[in-house]
Amino acid sequence: IPGIIEGANEGKGLGVRFLRHIERNATLLFIVPADSDDISKEYSILLNELKLFNPELLDKKRFTFCSLHFYFLCYKSGNL
Repeated sequence: IPGIIEGANEGKGLGVRFLRHIERNATLLFIVPADSDDISKEYSILLNELKLFNPELLDKKRFTFCSLHFYFLCYKSGNL
């Protein structure tokens, strides 16, 4: 889910309009920068934004990818 930033549930960044859009998806794909100082924290922020907007979004199947240049390393959710 590129485009979600901390505070999205309050309208920051792409905000609520984008969060409403992802409600229609059966599976969620998170992309976290591999060069982040704290990948786990980045992932937690994304999950928290979903929870604050609509806790039912946490029940959807999800995958997390770490972007590393032009490659992606795939991690199943919860295994970061």
